[in-house]
Amino acid sequence: MKKILFTLAIGLAMLTSCESDLVSAPPSDSVLGGSVNGVVTGDLVGSWGMTSLSYEGVTVTSVQGVDIVTDFIGQGSDYNYIIEFTEAPNNYISTGTYDIELITTVSGQSSATNTNDLNGASNGTWERNSSVLTFTNASNNNEVSNATIDVLSDTTFQMTSTIVKNISEQGVNVDTTTTTVSVFERL
Repeated sequence: MKKILFTLAIGLAMLTSCESDLVSAPPSDSVLGGSVNGVVTGDLVGSWGMTSLSYEGVTVTSVQGVDIVTDFIGQGSDYNYIIEFTEAPNNYISTGTYDIELITTVSGQSSATNTNDLNGASNGTWERNSSVLTFTNASNNNEVSNATIDVLSDTTFQMTSTIVKNISEQGVNVDTTTTTVSVFERL
């Protein structure tokens, strides 16, 4: 039974950590490497190519009063991912792929998994209110989500988002929180 629960916890952590849902949250120093510039002077409209993607989080799986905690860190590579923002109307479209190395830790035991060619395609509308960027994802049932703009200059765009997922089925509760930092360069 413990082996099945462990496998379930790891599987759910991997599935929920790669979601594209975005909810605003303050950036995490360990994800950012301890530096946030806070520069928001540029125009978002245009095409941006991904140069960095990293995330970290925790999944707590509860079964019959027993909690299994899984910490995870993901680091992107091999970016072939572009997001384009247009105005009037405010639409966005993202295309391309990227790879992720995911390190999960459960009960002090760590393991690494590499996933290649993750599809980042989505489209919808966007709205900016100061440093909060709100997406309505037409590719995902018009799901609304937010990201915090950390840096927006003529050449660099960095946003931080947090995903909070709660799944409860057949006596198993899974709570996952993931903070993601995405960095783009203007094309």
